[in-house]
Amino acid sequence: MNSNMLIVESLEEYIMIIMREFSNIRPNSYFEKERVFFRGQNNVEYKLMPSLGRQISKKQELTYARFENEMIKTSKLQNPEEFTKDKYPINMLARMQHFGLPTRLLDITENALVALFFACQGQYKYHGKVFCFVRNQSEIHTAYSLHANLLASLNGFSMLTATTLHQYWESVKHEEFVSDREKYRENEKVLNSIRKSLSNPLFVLPEMITEREKRQQAAFIIYPNKMIDEDSFTNELKNFTNFSSYEIGVTAKSKRKILKQLELLGISEQFLFPEIDKKCMAVKDQTKYLIDQDD
Repeated sequence: MNSNMLIVESLEEYIMIIMREFSNIRPNSYFEKERVFFRGQNNVEYKLMPSLGRQISKKQELTYARFENEMIKTSKLQNPEEFTKDKYPINMLARMQHFGLPTRLLDITENALVALFFACQGQYKYHGKVFCFVRNQSEIHTAYSLHANLLASLNGFSMLTATTLHQYWESVKHEEFVSDREKYRENEKVLNSIRKSLSNPLFVLPEMITEREKRQQAAFIIYPNKMIDEDSFTNELKNFTNFSSYEIGVTAKSKRKILKQLELLGISEQFLFPEIDKKCMAVKDQTKYLIDQDD
């Protein structure tokens, strides 16, 4: 583990760190200047990379934008009742994520205990990690945000360059998610704003459509599939490894113990994944663990 990372071996230690570092920030409050988010990963070596970025190897010529675009088109064709009713492109990506399709969304949560659960679940031979992100309220978008939806709708523009940015805006400015105010703003101001939003990951508060999202106090980070520089876009899904504010490591040997402690507080797989198939899978895993312990 990183020598600068604080390491915990119990729920008590973890809570002490969270309270010490973030107790001055009220969760879910728009009246605070800052907001804190968390992400748990069960292997400390994993980077902050959304699932889409893990689907394509560097050796493949297929671009992220093309892969994503083909996947969205196929999903709409085969399941129009699920994927054609979303007014906001960001909600469509969230729905895809919910059904297990790879996207440019990285799941985060406003609940520190939920993040700890995901840092401990599975991969019991490896240390886990919780990323903590403190963001100013002005940096946080919603599912109705113009910038978040512009970023979500990039999938159809695999050949986008800085010189065609104007064409991109013209192609989307009449979509439902663009307000009349934005449609008639001075073009140069809009383009400068878009250029910035297409170059950086954005923190987004989603519509809480499913019970799972509500229980997990879900939010997400949406990544661009293009990075703008002065004259062009690169075709890489950038790996942002340095934008977390704080990192807490969880030792491999303490994972099972912490999961039991979290279960006492109501943070369990059955609670966080209320779908019946997930509940049944959890029952199977619990039973197998008990049998293994008897052996």
